[in-house]
Formats: sequence, C-alpha cells, structure tokens
Amino acid sequence: MENKKIAAIIVLMIFALSLTPKAYAQESSDIRTFYHHDEAGLIIEVEAPANVKPGQAINVSVSFYCYAKNLSVYYLFVTIYDFKSGQEKNPIGTVKPVEQGIGYDPKYNETYTRIYEIEISENVWDITYGEISCEWEFGGHTFYIHDDGFVMTYVKNVEMEDLIEQLANKTQECDTLWQNYTQLNQTYWDLKGNQTSGTEVDLSNTRVAMIVFIITTVFFVATTLYLTLKKPREYW
Repeated sequence: MENKKIAAIIVLMIFALSLTPKAYAQESSDIRTFYHHDEAGLIIEVEAPANVKPGQAINVSVSFYCYAKNLSVYYLFVTIYDFKSGQEKNPIGTVKPVEQGIGYDPKYNETYTRIYEIEISENVWDITYGEISCEWEFGGHTFYIHDDGFVMTYVKNVEMEDLIEQLANKTQECDTLWQNYTQLNQTYWDLKGNQTSGTEVDLSNTRVAMIVFIITTVFFVATTLYLTLKKPREYW
C-alpha cells in the first residue's frame, strides 16, 4: 500500500503543477514614449506602459503637436499587434485620432492627445508592435507616413517565469531525491542478497516510483531549457 500512496502523491504533484494559478499584476506604471516623429511642422508621439502581462489592458496615448501655421492633417491612425506564443503577429486594435475623410486643422502650438484602451491577448509574450500612418499638408506640399513600424510594450512571459521558479525548486528536490534513491538502492541490493522477498517487493515498487519522479523532473528541466534557449522569429 505504501508504494501506491507514493505513486499517487507523485501523480497529484505533477497534476497540481500544471494547474498552478497565475497571479496577474496591474500594468507597469512606467510610461514610455515608443514613437516620435518630427517633420514639416508636425510632431507625432505614441506612449504606452513599459511592460504588461497577458490578458491585461493598456492605455495607449497618441498625440500630435503642430508648430506651424496653416497645417492640415488628413488622417492619422495606429494599428497595434501582439504576438501569439511570441511569434505569430496578431492585430489587437486600430486607433484613429484623425479619421480619413474628415481630417483636422490643428491650431498653431496646439497639442492634440487621445488615449485608447487596448487589451492584450492571452497566450502572448515578448514585444507588442505598432504601425502608424499619417497624411498632412503644409506649405503647399503633402507629407506621408506609411505603416511606419515601432516596438511597443513588452508582454511578460508568465509561463516561462513560472517554469524558471518551479525549475529552481525542482532542482533542489531532485538533489534530495537522488540522495534518498542512492540510499534506498543500496538497501534494496543488501536485502536482495539476503533474499527477504516481502520487503524486496515493497522496496522495488517504491524504487520504481522514485525513478518515475526523477525522470519527470529531468524532463521538466529539459523542457524549460529548450523554451529558454528558443529564439522567436523576427517580426518585421
């Protein structure tokens, strides 16, 4: 019965690890300017939090400042992407401070700012990415920005952080378990030499259970190292 209890505990521990709840904190209060463009009487900036966790919403600020007279903005919009599993580009929102077909004539020395809430997807990590497009007229000339790309808020890899923490704990447990296994193995062979069959069976089953646990731990370590060393594709 004792060996069955040990095996059951091992299975429950492995299952519990896969169901460990994740603690999602609020977005970072560190706001950064991720985009700045200064050309022909117009300055455009995009600000957002420095980092965030999957499933959260971030506030993205898009602003433009007019430092020239008689300037007209025909359109301005920003498309934001996150990356599923750190690789697959996924659009999560398009914001339009100036609608195409409506336009806007900013006043001289005026700053126009809009703040948008953008929700980050689940199962994403690494950077978010923005693409900005704008058209404006100044001094009888038309100026364009077309899908100008820039890196934005970093999405934390929560799963990886949890794996690294669990890896440290499992490494310590594995060391202790190996010492216990070595002692148990010596006892097993001593008893086998004395042909104490009843005790031998219990020890043999316990030994198998401990080997399964060690193999599981080694697999856990190998998986974590693989995920740590794996490099995502380039995004642009």
